[in-house]
Amino acid sequence: MKRCFYLLDTDQPDKIIVATAGFYLWDNESFYFSQRRNIIHPIASLALLDEAMGWGGFMITSSGGVTVRMAYSFYRDIHVGERMVFFGRGEKMRRSFGRVFSWASGGAAVVHDDGRLEAVIAASGQ
Repeated sequence: MKRCFYLLDTDQPDKIIVATAGFYLWDNESFYFSQRRNIIHPIASLALLDEAMGWGGFMITSSGGVTVRMAYSFYRDIHVGERMVFFGRGEKMRRSFGRVFSWASGGAAVVHDDGRLEAVIAASGQ
């Protein structure tokens, strides 16, 4: 999906990962490609959200992994051309039997022309 992921620079101990969609012309081919009647298929948003949360988990564990569980809520449909910000944050980690487990949360918000953010997805995963 040709995304860049950024570590949000804050004074807080949380490591928040951010990615965007809809801000560049190439998003028509790389993010909005899977749509019908001007509504984006949910899998594109979930894939980007999963990756952002995965990077959030990586930031607290220093270890890559795979998603074994993900829960999400869509608050409304996402339309082609909407500018969006996706974020993920590592919540906690546990080491057990030589394995590392991490839990993460995240979400996505539409950025309106006036700068207002509208939450459209909330998610958590392991």
